[in-house]
Amino acid sequence: MKSKLMCILTMALMIAPTLMARPDAILPFGGDVLQVPASHTVLQNQVPYRYRGLQEACDRIVDTQCVADCGGKGIPWPLPPCPAPASVPGNTMGPAGMGLLYGYTTTNDINHLMGSLEFGNYAICYTYPTGEPRFATGTPYFLWYLTDIMPAATVFEEYARTEFFQALDDGTYGTGPHTLTSYLALIAAARDGDYINLRPYEMSDMLKGAYLIGEPGQFDEIACWTMQTAIETLDNAKWWDMLGAAAGVFGMAFANLDFDPQAGAWAAEDSIQGIMEALLAWQHPDGGFVWSTTLAPPFAADDEDLQATAYALLAMKALDPWYFADEITAAESWIYSIQVANGGFIETYTGAEENIQVDGEAIWALEFKAEPWNDGDVDDNLSHTPQDAQMSFQIYLQQITANFHEYNSADCDGDGIVSPGDALCIWEQYLGTPCSCEDPIITPPTCSKTMVLNPGKVLADGVITADITREGDQVTVDLNVVKNNSPIDSFGLTIQIPEFLEYRDIRFSESIQDWQYKGAGMKEGNLVMGGFDVQDSFVNGYIGSVTFNLTDTNSDLKLSFGNLVDDIQNFSIRVRIQNELHRVFR
Repeated sequence: MKSKLMCILTMALMIAPTLMARPDAILPFGGDVLQVPASHTVLQNQVPYRYRGLQEACDRIVDTQCVADCGGKGIPWPLPPCPAPASVPGNTMGPAGMGLLYGYTTTNDINHLMGSLEFGNYAICYTYPTGEPRFATGTPYFLWYLTDIMPAATVFEEYARTEFFQALDDGTYGTGPHTLTSYLALIAAARDGDYINLRPYEMSDMLKGAYLIGEPGQFDEIACWTMQTAIETLDNAKWWDMLGAAAGVFGMAFANLDFDPQAGAWAAEDSIQGIMEALLAWQHPDGGFVWSTTLAPPFAADDEDLQATAYALLAMKALDPWYFADEITAAESWIYSIQVANGGFIETYTGAEENIQVDGEAIWALEFKAEPWNDGDVDDNLSHTPQDAQMSFQIYLQQITANFHEYNSADCDGDGIVSPGDALCIWEQYLGTPCSCEDPIITPPTCSKTMVLNPGKVLADGVITADITREGDQVTVDLNVVKNNSPIDSFGLTIQIPEFLEYRDIRFSESIQDWQYKGAGMKEGNLVMGGFDVQDSFVNGYIGSVTFNLTDTNSDLKLSFGNLVDDIQNFSIRVRIQNELHRVFR
């Protein structure tokens, strides 16, 4: 018979667990003494009353808040009664607050908003004994989100920005004092050995916070730490392996990053989507996720774990709520099936007790909605190309069935509907004209191997040639493509031109004239050109001619061709100037 162990958590985390018993729920870095649990009666089968259940779940968080001595309120850990005001845990406000805030967006209950503000008030007065501002890893993003929900309450976002991220950047955070590098090392030391699987849990929303309000370079450093020091060190033979893997997937997906782990328990997977799909093997038929990947089916109902299920649910919703729709519904149903009469949640294994922080994490998972990245990078190759605009237009025409990320990337303006205007804006961004998608493309850090999920169509044996002629002060570049019989329906390339050439115009061939979009424009001093069709087109031979005015007839004429994208990606280039082969600068 499994029993949930009660333990004392300290900053050093010196307890040595064994997988013979299941572990406690965990709280963010900077633990506190556990409170004596009370007993509760389980009330099953509340799934048909979801929104009533949500109301009661949020009420439970508010009802258990504890007055803190410096101001605001926290929660007891793991459950009531409240400790003395000076001992209210300061590291549980992030998860509990995220649940209460997300719940508020559905209930619109002012008490839930006020409870969230109480968490925020405690967060901005919580300090080390020496008086320095003190944050748990989940607090900065919560404070940003609190301001996002209440834009007039700028004090919360600003406090997280200045007292955490700027202080880390200045090397003045905490009692160290700490830089970001030394702070991450502190977390790594605390979450080591038998606790190593908790490293991704610490970064699950800190990474998103760094993107939103961090200092330059902090997002990349935290992302690299999350990949290399957290996800690549996951160990399925230790506690919290399911929680750690799910939290790692959530953190990466939440920040719109992908990753191909090179080490650790999930090195066999080549993306975070792959990790999540592998984790589905440990989803109980009832919908909950089990507490350890060392368990083998058939799973017992007692194997399901609320905190692991909450983070798996967050991960699936952040990754692709369309693809994982059935698994999401099952997980949500299981969570509501263990809701108890007081509004909280208690698992069904012998000795299970409620945990108020995990109640908040469960509400967060239940009400979390993926924040789509409307960045225009539909083919997910980290740049805007004609193919992105083409795919956006084809999604509008319903010629292709898009997944969740493709659809939202194609929805460049973020209004929830893919339209020709979205395709046009993506196209204009490629050409360098003043149109911007709602979100920028997130460039992954270079610290480790990352994934390009949809590199696009590539014709490996094609050749682009450029015949250059000069007549007086006019230079003409005739572009030709030599290819196999594969269709070319989108292409792009860049001509880097010297300052003594002025772009004049472009004339496309008859085979491209009927394409929906084609054109050229100056972007960062270079000529960017391309086009796309919504039907496959067999373009072979002459593409078009670009004309330049030559302002200095005494200079050597050198043109550099590069950035070949979409259907002419990886083509080689020959340049002939009046039938004489010249060197190509790429």
